[in-house]
Amino acid sequence: MERTPTGVEGLDKMLNGGLPAGRPYIVTGPPGSGKSILGTHFLLEGMRNGEACMLVALDEPPSEIKTNMATFGWNLDALTTVDATPDIKSHKKKNVIDVGTALDVRGMDQVTDVRKSMQLRTQEVTIHSVQKMIKQSARDLRERVAGGHFSRILIDSMTALKRFSLKSEDARILRPSLLRLVGDEGGDLTLRSDAQKLALEWLADHKATSPELASAALYLAAIASDAPLHDKLHAAAKAEPDRVERQRILEAMGAVRAPELVQRNFAIFLSDEFNAREAVALLTGAESDPRGQEALFAFVQENFDAIAAKLPRDFAAVLPYTASHFCDDEHATAVGRFFRPKVADHPGMQRALAQTMEGIRQCAIFKAKQAPGLAAFLTK
Repeated sequence: MERTPTGVEGLDKMLNGGLPAGRPYIVTGPPGSGKSILGTHFLLEGMRNGEACMLVALDEPPSEIKTNMATFGWNLDALTTVDATPDIKSHKKKNVIDVGTALDVRGMDQVTDVRKSMQLRTQEVTIHSVQKMIKQSARDLRERVAGGHFSRILIDSMTALKRFSLKSEDARILRPSLLRLVGDEGGDLTLRSDAQKLALEWLADHKATSPELASAALYLAAIASDAPLHDKLHAAAKAEPDRVERQRILEAMGAVRAPELVQRNFAIFLSDEFNAREAVALLTGAESDPRGQEALFAFVQENFDAIAAKLPRDFAAVLPYTASHFCDDEHATAVGRFFRPKVADHPGMQRALAQTMEGIRQCAIFKAKQAPGLAAFLTK
């Protein structure tokens, strides 16, 4: 079994060379027990081996982490950091009522002070927003370095994420979300294999696991799905009498990545097999992958009238949001060119189009601003 050394000599000796590779681990303990120090050891060992490593800071700002670890003589400059420490956006005398974070990804060598993001557009601090930040960073790395990936990611800490979440997410919800992240962006093949087994067990018997874990297992099984597994999901969705469980299966089908299966989903949506309100997951699921985003936008352009006819009244007005995951001016222009002529016929589309184009252009501006520094950091 392949092992990943932690960098702590005694611990690695006890573990016969390190932790089993490609798996997620949760380090627990009271404050001051050394959880962050152990995690930093883990990242330092990876950097010594030339691996791309990432720190997701949810509690202490990266500047404080850098200072604290410098007392051990540790240089973290080769580390990519995602600063997700919360910003208090508004509060009353007795309690904080609005907490958000700004997307801030950079090399630790560029960290000099606490991030000042009062003028930045913030987002809610949840497992989902943090997951989005990590996934975007991983994609940026793959764009700049062929085959590049973060082999070690430290999230410090899950306790902070739970504390600042406005929705009070508990472990029951956090755990499946974290499994999705590790199995998807982390590329944990063991986790994906286990997820597929669990997904098939759940399809045969819905009592095999909890609804939350079933959704995570179905998602991880679907992203690497082949035609036979897609056929099983399709058949299960058609045979499922419960609307909630049927929706769960359709959402998993929408998560497929293989181009031919994405196109098959689009064809199923246009058929009369499922209610359009439920089947729309077969379209929106494609937004999670760059290839799927392109395929979905092309499908909407080619089949707008047919899609609008199947959707409930006024739903066509929000179709511009299907292009909201793009991040370049060319796509912003293309989205505007296609949807503007349709605005007059669909009340509410003007607002959806404006928001989509603004989001795409803001992403492009941020990417252009951050890209030179990130590229220089990754080529060191």
